Amino acid sequence: MGMSEAGLLHHFPNKSALLAAVLSHRDDLSATLVPMDGDDPIETLRGLVALARYNASVPGVVALYCTLSAEATSPDHPAHDYFVERYEGTRARLERTFGLLVSAGRVRAGFPTTSAAFMTLALMDGLQVQWLLAPESVDMADELHAFLSGLLGTEL
Repeated sequence: MGMSEAGLLHHFPNKSALLAAVLSHRDDLSATLVPMDGDDPIETLRGLVALARYNASVPGVVALYCTLSAEATSPDHPAHDYFVERYEGTRARLERTFGLLVSAGRVRAGFPTTSAAFMTLALMDGLQVQWLLAPESVDMADELHAFLSGLLGTEL
């Protein structure tokens, strides 16, 4: 980047903070693919599949996310709050998405929207790890598409 280590440390107190900033930038890019706050829940789910497909084109960023998210489970990690807030916000938006599907009659009444949000995030994160370990064996987008279609009971 043409910047010295001292220059980087002026903007970021340590390596973990820099990496968290990279992931925050990744989140900004992801928001262009996934309309999480829109009124069309099907488009949101399709956006998640598109995001999984995009992630397969940036393995270094996926590896960084997986590594840093695991390290940040420690409360004293510099990226801990970032990941806690990221997961809380994403879960809430996904729960809203699944709630819109219930309201539209796209899934049965009483559908567990909170559980669906947790499962979707867990699946996406787990697929990323499995893909990093065996990219020739795992298609993150196809597996996510199959899961979400199964939840809806119809092709996504």
